[in-house]
Amino acid sequence: MTRHVPTLAPSFERVEVIDLPASALQRGPLVVRGPGGLLIEGLDMDSLVELVRRLS
Repeated sequence: MTRHVPTLAPSFERVEVIDLPASALQRGPLVVRGPGGLLIEGLDMDSLVELVRRLS
């Protein structure tokens, strides 16, 4: 008899996408902050869309 172990449903972590001030626009204007100290700076809209596409 095979025992079934319940699996946890995937959970979602909150992330924030913020605009950088104009003085910090060296690369892209967007920053993603997430759990565990995740920080991705310098994204433009196309890069942000690609990030979300890859994570979904």
